[in-house]
Amino acid sequence: MISTRNLLFGLLLAAVAPIPAHALNFVVNDATSNADADTPDDALCQTMAGTCSLRAAIEEANEQTGPHTITFAPAITAITLTADLPDIRAQVTIDGTNAGAVGGRVDINGAAVNGVGGFDCFDLLSTGTVMPPINNPDGGQGSTLSNLVIRNCADDGIDASGHGYSFLDNRIGTNPAGTAAAPNDGDGINIDGTIPPPMIPDIQGLLDSPPTNFGEIAAYATALQGALTVIANPNFITGNHISGNLQTAITLNNPMTVNSFVAGNIIGLSADSLSAIPNGTGGGAPDAVVLSNGAYGNFIGPGNVISGNSNDGISISGAVLLPNFIAGNVIGPGGLPGLELGNGDNGIDITATIEDDGTAPDNPTGYTTFIGPANIISDNQSDNGGGALDQYGSDTSGGVLVSGEGVRIFGNAIGLFAFPAGAPIGPADQLLDVGNSGNGIVLTTGGNQVGGSEVFEANFILHNERHGILVRGSNTVGNIIRGNFIGVAPPTGLDVFSLGNNGNGVVVYSASGTIIGGPGDLDDNVVAGNGINGVALRNGSTNNGWANLIQRNQIYANGVTTPGVGIGIDLEHDIDVADVQPDPAGDDPNTNYANYGQNQPTVCTGAGVPLPACVAPGFNSGSGATTAAWSIATRPNTSLRIEYFALRPDGMTFLFDELVTTDAAGLPVSGTVSTCVAGLCTASGMPATAEDTRGQSIVMTATDLFPTDVPPVDGLVLDDPANNTSEFSAPAGIP
Repeated sequence: MISTRNLLFGLLLAAVAPIPAHALNFVVNDATSNADADTPDDALCQTMAGTCSLRAAIEEANEQTGPHTITFAPAITAITLTADLPDIRAQVTIDGTNAGAVGGRVDINGAAVNGVGGFDCFDLLSTGTVMPPINNPDGGQGSTLSNLVIRNCADDGIDASGHGYSFLDNRIGTNPAGTAAAPNDGDGINIDGTIPPPMIPDIQGLLDSPPTNFGEIAAYATALQGALTVIANPNFITGNHISGNLQTAITLNNPMTVNSFVAGNIIGLSADSLSAIPNGTGGGAPDAVVLSNGAYGNFIGPGNVISGNSNDGISISGAVLLPNFIAGNVIGPGGLPGLELGNGDNGIDITATIEDDGTAPDNPTGYTTFIGPANIISDNQSDNGGGALDQYGSDTSGGVLVSGEGVRIFGNAIGLFAFPAGAPIGPADQLLDVGNSGNGIVLTTGGNQVGGSEVFEANFILHNERHGILVRGSNTVGNIIRGNFIGVAPPTGLDVFSLGNNGNGVVVYSASGTIIGGPGDLDDNVVAGNGINGVALRNGSTNNGWANLIQRNQIYANGVTTPGVGIGIDLEHDIDVADVQPDPAGDDPNTNYANYGQNQPTVCTGAGVPLPACVAPGFNSGSGATTAAWSIATRPNTSLRIEYFALRPDGMTFLFDELVTTDAAGLPVSGTVSTCVAGLCTASGMPATAEDTRGQSIVMTATDLFPTDVPPVDGLVLDDPANNTSEFSAPAGIP
């Protein structure tokens, strides 16, 4: 799984400005913590014993204009600190490469002073000495720490303020072999930026053209890094093994922490990715990778393996000026098929909001987070406390939990893991059952999008223990779910229904204005093989739970767990089973139900069945048209969109749609395709792509476009289309 780490660093580091020749090179040949004993600024690293300790090298580097290097003599394979290391106040590269050391890294062990006052093993400050001839105004900014083992520190392994740092190929929080925890009591790495943004660069072009696959992520990250360098020099946290720390593995903290790239790290597992060495076992339930207090413009990925941690794998919070990015990571699985090493809570938890408080600058993009492409988010353990599948109201368990806004989730595998790493979904023999213990995705706020209208934007949301996607909350308005595979892998028609989510494919609980699907050729979701319903709408009322549009989706073969329980679309009038048809006039609208209990059409199945004037559906092989007779009893004097689908056991095809108006009795009187007489309509239409529907069944939905006698919902205007979509009609076979 982690072989991709070696592909990442060239592009990510290529844009870093060249570093001038080092002023001084210190070689550590003393494993003690003795101080520099001679003249502080004589450029000589020399203890009382005439040797050079790491402590003395840092002290002397701080008193000389940088940049400097510190390396280690072959005999120095480990240093057990007996005193705090000095703060680093000059630009320095500390390279712990040593072929004789375990794992090839010099071991910096803070155990002897752990608990004595609490200290970070390495403190890098953003200011230094400016006193001629010393000129280090930027302190340790731009420094590099590489090939070190950093463990048993009384606080953070590395704490840095400012920008431009590179932390490369270190082992932080474990023993030198990477097989057991040797915890730092704080974070593995903490970075606090120090520069308020002088300007917000225009990255809209990058946002409009995100990477479409794993191979494009590194180049995209480099382009983003170049655009953000006008704010701050980038930080690189790459190729590290960061596990066992009591608090976070990595924290990027505050709204001045920007342009950081976290790639190719192992976080929460052993060095071989075969066992858990969790971060976050200390107090406060810390997450593994944390972007907090408005850190923005940072890139998590590609190539991180973030699994085995005590709490969330990644969390992002605060009001952000530009979006953060999460792409190309493995979040939850271990390094071999079948290993269940998921994070203890959610895979990703987003509470970030858009910075728009009116004080310049504000976020110009409308986004806080891009999740995708090519993340594998599986086996994470949050499970809603083991609650029943129909307990939705407080459910926050998910591979991805979004309680923020402006989040795009696209091109990920959520709940099923493809091994080896690469495209999220591969041949059937590579698909592993390591679904998240909760839902695939939970949205508790509005203004977010799952999937999209391009092929690369499809998420594969499969085999989660609860529901595929849960959208919940009476104030949750305006989410989009489009172009995803929920419960079945592409291409459709494979009959691979063992991949379904255990509950419903999609649940909308109390939420309004949700768009599921759309009018475009690639807008439809494929929702199949799930345990209960394809789409379930719940807890509707006068003020919420309506205007949820379900358009042109392929929803079929759900209800696989218990025979007779679960249908394609369920509006809760009769839970988990189809409403009685034909729906009685006056039963719709009903404010006790989601989407106001919008009645579905009744399709004729034969002569006089179920209505006296009915005729059977048919297919005209000459013209390619499918014909159906139907009726509906619904809201008086409204406009409906009627959609027609061909249904078969292993798939569904959208055929065509039309606009229909109703009379004062709520019966259809005219349509753009149908001819209606006395409330019975006959439609004959052809799909954009020819479809021989013989032997299939026709099903229909109705969407009420303009219910004008209902109260407003947050974000919705009364005279806008409300888009209350019905359940599917009962199927009518096409001979």
